[in-house]
Order: sequence, then structure tokens, then C-alpha cells
Amino acid sequence: MPQPPDPAPALIAAMNAQSVGLVVTAVGDPDRPLYVNAAAARLLGYDLEELERLRPRDYQLDIVGDARTAHLRRKDGSLFSVRIARERAGEQQLVVFREGADARADFRLLLDAAPDGLAVLGRGGLIYANPALLRWVGYADVATLAKARVAEVLHTDDVPKAARTLGSLLDSPGKRAVLRVRVRRSGGGLFEAECVAHGIEWAGERACLVVARDLSQRQHDQSRLIVADRSASVGTMSAGVAHEINNPLAYLLLNLEYLIREIPAAHGDRARLSQLAERVQESRHGAERVGHILKELGSLSSRRRGRRSGVDLGEVVRRALHAVESDVAPRAAISVENAGVPQVDADPNSLEQLFVNILSNAGQAFAADAPNENRIVVRLSRGTDGGACVEVTDNGPGIAPELLNRIFDPFFTTKPTGTGLGLPISHAIARSFGGQITAHSELGQGTTFRIVLPAGSAPKAEAPRSSSLPAPAIRRARVLVVDDEELVAETVSRALAESYDVRVSTSARDALRVLAEDPGFDVVLCDLLMPDMSGMDLHRALAERQPGLEERLVFMTGGAFTQRARDFLARVENPRLEKPFELDQLHDIVGQRLQVTG
Repeated sequence: MPQPPDPAPALIAAMNAQSVGLVVTAVGDPDRPLYVNAAAARLLGYDLEELERLRPRDYQLDIVGDARTAHLRRKDGSLFSVRIARERAGEQQLVVFREGADARADFRLLLDAAPDGLAVLGRGGLIYANPALLRWVGYADVATLAKARVAEVLHTDDVPKAARTLGSLLDSPGKRAVLRVRVRRSGGGLFEAECVAHGIEWAGERACLVVARDLSQRQHDQSRLIVADRSASVGTMSAGVAHEINNPLAYLLLNLEYLIREIPAAHGDRARLSQLAERVQESRHGAERVGHILKELGSLSSRRRGRRSGVDLGEVVRRALHAVESDVAPRAAISVENAGVPQVDADPNSLEQLFVNILSNAGQAFAADAPNENRIVVRLSRGTDGGACVEVTDNGPGIAPELLNRIFDPFFTTKPTGTGLGLPISHAIARSFGGQITAHSELGQGTTFRIVLPAGSAPKAEAPRSSSLPAPAIRRARVLVVDDEELVAETVSRALAESYDVRVSTSARDALRVLAEDPGFDVVLCDLLMPDMSGMDLHRALAERQPGLEERLVFMTGGAFTQRARDFLARVENPRLEKPFELDQLHDIVGQRLQVTG
């Protein structure tokens, strides 16, 4: 719960700003200072720490009885006249002073300027209310508000506790109480106020100072800030996603348009068909990059990545250089120095994305006006611990020291069109494979990113893919594909049709009906999240109506975006296939499931 408002900080800040001195001493011991403010030190010519060590009599002269004027001695020995006001608060004596002015009037001006609502209440009722409080409750002046009945100002149910608090504080100066009340506006309506009340002496009489804060306005402001912050975060994330996928998506779409145009003209021309096959491979590579980028963006802190033994880091860097060549070449010359680097155990696609991000970041450091002078050097070597080391060095403008420790923070960027996602993603990728990225930079000299990864093991021999080309059987296995995206369902169906008997359902309800009529499907590939009835709902319905059939489900998912989906996948043992997936992955999981159910 937020802390209740405390008048002291705001009032003291206002006193300091208006050069109003404050000295607080213990009642009965005027030579024991409890507090002095900065304005008092300034008026007396001391540093605050110096004044705190002095006794008031070291600088106070001629303060007698109820006098409202006094002479004070500055640090340099000179005397000056002040107007003073003294108030007692419990066991404390407050002395307020200002050079050549009426300190009591100044204190009233400070209360009038306070942003929170302030009121002084005595045994006879309201003594003072500041403009902020009058504005909140809708009364023109203190006299009008003082004539109002308490029940006209406070909610009826809150009157008793307010009266008890006031009575207690009037009997016990120096005490403090906190309460919440509902305050009525003169024009109608209520607002909730959080109040701190202090027992004080006011003009020689016991009184209660109440500081109130309008919670409805604070809650409204907090709600607006939360909405604005979420909107900004969503906008930044959307821009970041678009930024990260635009490059691979660009050459994917261009290659597809090229294929659509050129395929009809191929007519068995082997040379042209070979070129078209290269464009298809590039398109596939672009689609894979988009898929991996989106998976990386799914979580920057913890993610499960596939590993492949004995990944050739030199080949990964070569692919990354090819991917960024069109963007970086107009800005800088790139060279590679390979002193021999050990293989690593990692996902090559993730590593490629890491180096694409680092190289793109280096290229963007340059203006496109001197590409022959701008240089990026990629050095591959074996680290001192035997691991793999890749350094990407540029001779660009460098990064300011105060910004260098923030470059791996998500969404932090110094570029006008940057999104602040590339480097955090690269950092997360390196850490997921047991490595690290560090950066060193000097203004005007350039920047070096150093990527270190543990040495890997020898590549594992791949087992034959029995599921890609299933052995002939007397009965072809049967597969039901369930996905509300018709294009996805039909594409999966075509990919499996040569090896299996496949049927498609575009809703979980239709699949439930199909399985009730024909439960003989060996594998059911089912989308996890669908409108109306999800794959999770289908699993539960099958477990209730046709026990055992739910075990044949293989869930296809583009991401478990809800807590329910995450909990479900953690609970069930059914295999899952993450979108986007490759043809071999699709055949593998169907084949593996057939071995279990067969």
C-alpha cells in the first residue's frame, strides 16, 4: 500500500525555497537543537553541518518571552533582524524566522501554496483550510466551509472515526494518526482521501493539522501511466519484431516473386531450373531465419535451444556475412582473419542470428560516405581456455562509456530508428550455449565485440530417418490433421500424403465428431490454441469419452501464450511440434508416434 502523505518534506522544501529558517529544539532545553533546515544555515552563513553542531544561543540574541522580532548573529559576526514565530508541537519547540518579514504570515503563505489539502481544526471547528482543499471540496472560502456540518463534508459512516481521531489529537499534542475518509464534493460525488493528522499548537491553542491527499486523482494518474507504459512497450516490441524479420522477409518475398515469374518459362531448361532451385534454397533459408528470430524474441532470458554437436563456427560466420553483405558493404569493407577455431555445440541458426546482429550493429555505426575508410574485421581464433573466440572490430565512432554498460539491455538504443533488440538477443543466445559476449569501445577509435563459446564435441552421426521414408506396410498409417488455419492444415496434409492416409479437420469440434465416428486414426496432429474449442479441450473431451485416444495427439504450437497453455503442456506427456517446423521434423515426430502407438 502506498505510504500516507507526510507534510514535513513538502513544507521544509517550500521553506528552504522561500528562505524561511526553521530551528527545532526540545521543550525545556532550548540549547539542544533537534533539527535545523538549509535556509537557516544559509541565512546565518554556515554550512548545514556546521549549524547542526552549534547551540541556538551561539547565534540567537534578544529572543525574550513572546517577542516576534529578534537579532541573530551570522558566522562572520554581523547582526541582522528577523521576524519570528514560535509553535509548540508536543515535546518540540519550533522557531520559524525570516529576515525583515512576518514569519507567521510567511508560514501561512507556505501552507496556502502546498499541493496537498491542508486544514487546521480546533475544538470549535475549522480554523484554516488551504486553497487546494477548498478546490477539492468545492467551497469558495474557509468561512463557508466552516459553517458546513461535518456530515456534509464527510461520508456519514466516516464521521465517528474522524471525530475520535480529532479528539485524541487535541488532547495529545505532538501525536500523529493516519486514516482514510470519503469526502463529499459540494456539487455532488465522493472522493477518497488519505490523511495524516498531527496534534499541534496554533496561535497558542491546541489544534490538529490535517494533511490530505486525493487518492482518486493519484489512482487515475497511476492508471494512465500504466496504460501509457504498456502501450509504449507494445509499440516498441512491435517495431522490434518488424525490424528483426524485415531483412530475411525481404529476400524471401523477392525470391518467391521471382519464382512465380520464372517457373512457367523454365520449360525443362536445366540451367534455369538450377538457378530456380538456388532461389528456392535461399527462400527456405529466409523462412527459417524468420522462424528462429521469432523464437528468440519469445523470451530474452530463458529459452530452450536445440544443440548440434560439432558446429563449424567458420561456416556459421560465412553465412552471417552473406546475410548482411547487401546492408554493410555500402558502408564498410569487411575482412575475415581465421587463425583456426574449434567446433562448438550449439544451434547453428541461433549462432547465425547472433553474428548477423553483431555485424549489422557494426555496419550501422558508419555513415555511407566513406566505405573505403570504414573497416570491420572478423577474427576467429582459439581462446586461452581452448574455447572458440570470435572478435568483431570496427573503426567507427565508438560508444560513450556511460552507455557501454547498457547496450545489452532490451530496448535500449542510441539509433533514431533502432529498437534495442539485436544485442540483447545475441547476448541471450551466447549465454544459452555457455558462452558470453563482452564489448570494449573508445570514442573516436571504434568498438570490439568478443564472443567466446566453449569448445564442442565431435559431430554425432545422424541416425537414418526411418520416418521420412517409412517402410512399406500392409496398412498405411492414418493421420488426422486438426488446425483452424486451413492453409496450414492443407500444407501439412500434402507433406504427409505420399506416406500416410491423411484427413483434415479445421476445428476441434469437427475433429471430435470425426474421431467419434472413426477412432482408427494412428496419429492426430492438433493445433494447441484454436478459437471456440482448443486442442487442450479436445484432449480433455477424448479422455472423458474415448479414453486412450487422447494419447495419440501430437500438439502443433506457435507458442504457449497463456498460463493455461503453459500449465497444460507441463502436465501432459503428449509430444509437441513447434511452428514453424521442417518437413523432416514433421515426418520424424509422426514416425516416432507410430512406433509408440503401433
